[in-house]
Amino acid sequence: MFSAEAMTIALKTETGTLFFPVGEMKNVEIGGQPKMERTMTTKENRLMMKIDGVRDGQNVNLGIASMERGIRWIPAYRVEAKGTPVKEAKLELEAMIINELTDLKNSEVYFVVGVPHFLFQDSMSPLSMNSAFAGVSNYFAAGAGAGRRDSMSNAIMSQVASTADSNYTPDNFPTISEEEKSNTFSADQLFLYQAKDINLKKGERASLRLFSLTVPASEVFEWTLTDSSDTQNRYMEYGRSTTTVPLVQDLSAKVWYGLRLKNQTGMPWTTAPAISFREWKPMGQDMLTFTPVNGENILRVTPATEIIGTNTLEEKSRERVQLPYANSTYNFDLITVEGTIKVRNIKKEPVEIIITRDLIGEALTASDDGKISRQGFNLQAINPNSLVKWNLKIPNGEKELRYTFKIYVRR
Repeated sequence: MFSAEAMTIALKTETGTLFFPVGEMKNVEIGGQPKMERTMTTKENRLMMKIDGVRDGQNVNLGIASMERGIRWIPAYRVEAKGTPVKEAKLELEAMIINELTDLKNSEVYFVVGVPHFLFQDSMSPLSMNSAFAGVSNYFAAGAGAGRRDSMSNAIMSQVASTADSNYTPDNFPTISEEEKSNTFSADQLFLYQAKDINLKKGERASLRLFSLTVPASEVFEWTLTDSSDTQNRYMEYGRSTTTVPLVQDLSAKVWYGLRLKNQTGMPWTTAPAISFREWKPMGQDMLTFTPVNGENILRVTPATEIIGTNTLEEKSRERVQLPYANSTYNFDLITVEGTIKVRNIKKEPVEIIITRDLIGEALTASDDGKISRQGFNLQAINPNSLVKWNLKIPNGEKELRYTFKIYVRR
């Protein structure tokens, strides 16, 4: 250290400080290695845990659990129909994993069937140190979380694939042979598939088969006829002079060929897209919805080409009435309508078909043991929602079904 006033040199040693006038110094030699590091004492916030019943110096096992974003899975089914007619089907469930969080090394992963509910999933824990998250990407920020509230759910509509570049790496993933399944666990309303030794780097994706099992199956045709969504409004808004009010707006639904699957796998089936095959030939793809254990579900495969259906309506009577509506009184026509559904089976063998007529109005009668029920929608409306359902076995040829209902149409 140099002093400009006294022109002396101060040399600090282990035993003290020595001062030398500059004029008296000729040769100064410093021995040893200089100390380039200096210890400084600072203060910082740290998380402290107090554990009762532990001696000083004793080692304890500490586990940390946290809720993170960035690892999701998208389920997908593969269904192979077997037999003529179909008696069973091979059902396979695959988990497509998207890893945007961190590298996984020999990890144990559980795939959840259900919708886990975490009310404060977008809130940071009060114990967390916010400064530690300053450099995290926008994907994990609170704003991004608002748009991905169901990212931890395997509900199919919430599983939006990321547009980031990623690699598909199926090499190191264990798969299971036919008629086997991974370990499963039940957690109240959730169901978990277990997979071990998962290796997946951040930014990579992979496919893992969770089970491959044979389930009972049968062929079925399905036809749903529904009034258009604005039918109720049209019945209220049409003015009647000499024109006839249209009673059916849009019945353009198709007859579908599908597979009825029974869940005897001992585990629920989650909602996921399912592609159907006959041997190696693909037949179609649709959504297999949630199916509980021992439950049945119909998987739509493709629009039918050998089952043809028509639906016609005929007015049977009309009566003028006055009804209170929206704090006033209006004039209505109470119309009784007869509907006729014709189904033609071009196939040589009999087929099973489920016909559902969802209509606006009060259903009165249905032929061929059609089941009538009332839908609990829009209870304050002038016209209720009714449902007529048939479950039939139709041989080669044509089958005719009839039903009647009444409906109020404003004049």
